[in-house]
Amino acid sequence: MYAVLGYLKAIASLVGASVTAVLGILPPAEYKWLAVVAAVCTAVATWAIPNFNVIEPSDGKHEAKSL
Repeated sequence: MYAVLGYLKAIASLVGASVTAVLGILPPAEYKWLAVVAAVCTAVATWAIPNFNVIEPSDGKHEAKSL
């Protein structure tokens, strides 16, 4: 479950961009305002979702790997 939270912002951006693109293909007279609403909602959702750290924090020790 925690791994999904790390990608939640990217998922929201991808879904929002996809919806906006699909609405941009439809006839502009009828759906132009929906494309604008979708773009604004995508921007708000991307801004509102915090970044989650997926990678475990390091203990500060570097481990060199030999070939």
